[in-house]
Amino acid sequence: MKLTVVGAGSTYTPEVVDGLVHLRAVLPVDELALQDVDERRLAVVGSLAQRMLDRAGHPARLALTTRLDEAVEGADAVLIQIRVGGQAARMVDESVPVACGCVGQETTGFGGLAKALRTVPVVLEIADRARVLAPNAWIVDFTNPVGIVTKALLDAGHRAVGLCSAAMVFQRHFARLLEAAPDRVELDHVGLNHLTWELGVRLDGADVLPKLLGEQIDPVARSSGLPPELVRRLGVVPSYYLHYFYEHDRVVEEQRRTKSRAEEVSEIEAELLELYADEELDEKPALLSRRGGAGYSEAAVELLGSLVGSGGEGRHVINLRNDGTLPFLADDTVVEVPARVTSGGVSPLEAPPLDPMHRGLVAHVSAYEDLALDAALHGGRERDAGNSKTELLLATLEGEPSAYVRGPGSNAHGLGADGLVEALGKLVERSGLDPPADHGAFFLCGVDIPSDIVELTEAVSRTGWVREAIVDNDTFALLRAGTDAPDAVAVVCGAGINCVGRAADGRVARYPSLGWETGDWGGSEMLGRDVLFLAARAQDGRGEPTALLDVVCDHFGMSVEELGEAVHYKRLPQGRLGELAPAVVEAAAQGDAVARSLIERLAEEIVLMATRALTDLELVVADVVLGGGMLRSGRGFLFDEVATLLQRRAPGARAVAAADAPVLGSALVALEAAGAPTASVERLRAAFRAGLAAEVVRAG
Repeated sequence: MKLTVVGAGSTYTPEVVDGLVHLRAVLPVDELALQDVDERRLAVVGSLAQRMLDRAGHPARLALTTRLDEAVEGADAVLIQIRVGGQAARMVDESVPVACGCVGQETTGFGGLAKALRTVPVVLEIADRARVLAPNAWIVDFTNPVGIVTKALLDAGHRAVGLCSAAMVFQRHFARLLEAAPDRVELDHVGLNHLTWELGVRLDGADVLPKLLGEQIDPVARSSGLPPELVRRLGVVPSYYLHYFYEHDRVVEEQRRTKSRAEEVSEIEAELLELYADEELDEKPALLSRRGGAGYSEAAVELLGSLVGSGGEGRHVINLRNDGTLPFLADDTVVEVPARVTSGGVSPLEAPPLDPMHRGLVAHVSAYEDLALDAALHGGRERDAGNSKTELLLATLEGEPSAYVRGPGSNAHGLGADGLVEALGKLVERSGLDPPADHGAFFLCGVDIPSDIVELTEAVSRTGWVREAIVDNDTFALLRAGTDAPDAVAVVCGAGINCVGRAADGRVARYPSLGWETGDWGGSEMLGRDVLFLAARAQDGRGEPTALLDVVCDHFGMSVEELGEAVHYKRLPQGRLGELAPAVVEAAAQGDAVARSLIERLAEEIVLMATRALTDLELVVADVVLGGGMLRSGRGFLFDEVATLLQRRAPGARAVAAADAPVLGSALVALEAAGAPTASVERLRAAFRAGLAAEVVRAG
């Protein structure tokens, strides 16, 4: 049996090894693969792991690697325990909210959201590789926020469960208070990850919760971080994380006076790594108990024993789909409850009901988790700012897709030709391309003028990726993805605005579209700048009253004056004003006169660009493809304004919403340049529309 631990440079890893040593009969591991991107930490932790195995006479072969594919290939189970950004990111997560009068904690509130946004894409990337290289493996997530991460995994179709040690910690604690063996104590642990209550505690089947809340109330309350009188009044035992909700203001005041948990953990980890490096150490040190995650080794190994080992069917508290367990939540919500776990799968056990107060809090946090996951996967209000991603699609001449990968945004203006090629290189490497390909179409943001095309073409040619390269602005990709019509124009309105066109006889229309310097106005960033201008004038009386004043203040959480100063003194990038665009369109749709005038002006600019290209190419009947963050939905006030105005100005033109991602257009252009038949083009488009999913490649 092969067990893979991803993020094995964590100081938690000796806990896992300790569990494997002491519960060898439950989980007989033959190969233990430890993977981490930090080679130095992996070497230190891995050496201790080997000494622990040697001391116990454990026969497992230990493999250390920084390569994810090598680690997960052939695994029976993959345990994920990563921290994207390390403790440095955690310090930011915990300090920023405290400065704003809110709780600073790594999974609750601001900290939990920030961690989810960083973590979800990375965990999904790991899981995607595991699905390819170990299709039958179970994925066990111990990475916080466990509930959000587990839902991301399950929604993506992975064979996964989430694990938190909180229930086992309570079980062990109650067993000590009751002077009983832990396996005689059973909990009704109900809620969401880090938002649970012990609704029942049984010793040999008999209810002992009243006893714990009576004669043992002081140590019980202390374990939840709450006053004894509050715990007694609740009549249940809240998890430690509930004190962030029940005593928010007191916690914030305490956090303002003391070190953050991130600072404490950083100091502990530094000491632990120093201890781990001692070649005489061959067991987990006592200091590890202060790191947190007590009970992790037993919880993880016992769970894995039921899933893939010889532990047999078990009752384990895990994170899994609700499936009616909490009837006030959707079935696909991820809850943390006792479950029946076997080698065949997991299913939640019947749980006692939460009372109305607890149900309300759970429903509220569950809704937040849904929104947080959506933001982690697709971006937030700023998702329409443009230039947000770079994609690469490989296909055979028969139109069969062979790879589809996505990475961070890239722009020739900021990166230069060599920097842009370096960014593309990461996608090419992950795609598995065996160069050279016959043809490649590279349609990229910031390739605006002829010299840009020449410079980038030369840079791409030096890589040897393709025999023949077509290089141009990314609006041409939108044009080809949006329509098969030989006579067509495309206008993109995202962060900026641009327009290109083509005619059946091969003529092309293209414009620099550099911004105000070339007479252009439009896109979310220019729109956002004008919104701030008009909101400031509305504030001081020089302009018309407008709902945009509230839009600006609500979005950035500061007054117009404060925002103006932040932008002027570059404390806030001016580009972030583009985040206001969706709310401006909505305000216009709701009838705000000032917002409406802005959106009508933007529609006018879009149509002016389109009709200019139609005129330059002498086209009367043509498709006009509309794309970019502000237009791609194909509906809404702005799109409708553009379609109506275009019909009036150019009756033979048809407004077409871009239904497919521009990367498909790039691939189609490359196929056609290679002489592929129409059937290949149709096959690739059909595969893309059938839900072809991109593998995410992270920056760095």
